[in-house]
Amino acid sequence: MNKHKKKWPWIVLIVIFTLVMIIDIIAWSISSKMSAGFPGGGFGNMPNFDSENMPSFDGENMPSF
Repeated sequence: MNKHKKKWPWIVLIVIFTLVMIIDIIAWSISSKMSAGFPGGGFGNMPNFDSENMPSFDGENMPSF
């Protein structure tokens, strides 16, 4: 068998995967910069978790979904 015929599908898949990852990183970068101006937007502006402000539910007052 010719070894070159079996390599090209893998090379094409690797190139496509790499391009998708690059586009995804660029889109994430742009969207995080755009949302940085809003409260809680972007990863740098995420509020800290505060367990004291969490609502408490007993067995009778559970929210229904």
